Amino acid sequence: MNKSRRMVRVGMTFDLLFDIMRLGYKIENGIECIEGIPEDAEYIDSYADNSARILYLVFRHSTFEEVKLGDVIPEMRIVHRVNFNRLLPEDMSDRLYG
Repeated sequence: MNKSRRMVRVGMTFDLLFDIMRLGYKIENGIECIEGIPEDAEYIDSYADNSARILYLVFRHSTFEEVKLGDVIPEMRIVHRVNFNRLLPEDMSDRLYG
């Protein structure tokens, strides 16, 4: 019996993960971080919740609320805004948005 699988690995550096979560992050295609980690926040640690399939990055910053030892670390919501006019070809953008 053949026990092989069709698989690939995709790696993402911590640097890229940090960058896309930083407030004000923009890339040329029109995606901008509008709610995120302050630019001068300090990366502390990371851990994975395998059952939820989530990688958590832990940061420290003077504007974050204090967390007592043993308490659950609050989760920050990261929000990106997408400028669809920059993502779509010009002719499609005109047809969709008139």
